[in-house]
Amino acid sequence: MSQSLYLKVAVLLVRADIRLEQRRWQSQIRKQAQHLPFMTDFLLRDIGFDRSGYVLTMHTRPESAKIERRLYHIRRIISSRILT
Repeated sequence: MSQSLYLKVAVLLVRADIRLEQRRWQSQIRKQAQHLPFMTDFLLRDIGFDRSGYVLTMHTRPESAKIERRLYHIRRIISSRILT
């Protein structure tokens, strides 16, 4: 049975809203600076901070690589789906 177009659009909008909210939250977290004692760059990177005391970005891959990977998985799922 096929899903209705309205249901697909609603799911798309909800997912977009969740992603937007998560990105806003992550940007707020990254903006908070922590006052740490003097450590080497390697130790700071291991615990997730940069040299100035800010949280490192959680996603270090470029946006284009993420999109290509996501599209690959979507195509793989769609092609492997058994049509009934």
